[in-house]
Amino acid sequence: MIRIGVIEDEARMREEVCRYVEKTAGDFAEIQCRVYEGAERFLEENSEYEILILDIRLPGINGIEQGRILRERGKDTKLLYLTSYAEYAAESYLVEASQYILKESMDRRLPDILQRMISKEIEQKKDYRIVGIKRGKKKLFYREILYIQKASKGGKYVEYVTMDETYRERIALGKLLEELSDPRFMLVDRGHVMNVQHIERMENGVIYLTSGEEFPVSRVQLAKVKHQILEYLEGV
Repeated sequence: MIRIGVIEDEARMREEVCRYVEKTAGDFAEIQCRVYEGAERFLEENSEYEILILDIRLPGINGIEQGRILRERGKDTKLLYLTSYAEYAAESYLVEASQYILKESMDRRLPDILQRMISKEIEQKKDYRIVGIKRGKKKLFYREILYIQKASKGGKYVEYVTMDETYRERIALGKLLEELSDPRFMLVDRGHVMNVQHIERMENGVIYLTSGEEFPVSRVQLAKVKHQILEYLEGV
């Protein structure tokens, strides 16, 4: 499921954007779209969206401010800004906007850009691991995992820690790393593996996650971790 949010205070523009979304979404399965008239209601719900199409000039909390709030909350939602004013372009990139489109060129650019963004999200969502839960099985997407840790002294179980929940699997940590074989996951000590996508910064050998948690890197792993983070960022 790819969830798309649209935030636009002008009714005519809302309808126009929704038409483009519906037309583009018709080429894909499992697309869900919801519309908001302002940022306040959207932020109150604290819902998860993969893509957010929003106007920059909104009443109350504007689009740029909303982008900053989402980043502060650790959301990696792709932001697609629409505006009539080109001077806001620089500001939109300060909140890691994926795209910036002038409304006058929306009919030409929005369909192609939206299609590429949806395609990329679908590809990313293929990266997952099946884990057992009380009610059966769950697809745990790699991008949702903050870190992985040993769950027992014997090393028979690992725990996948996400923003909302922790999941357990019977597998040795070393074996799991071999199976994942993914540059996003880095061993920082004998019992913890970090997801580089959720690293906010690293200072003095300590990793700070977007969740607010801190993990010291072992001296043995420090040089390797620094190199792995740099390699991943250069490849993004």
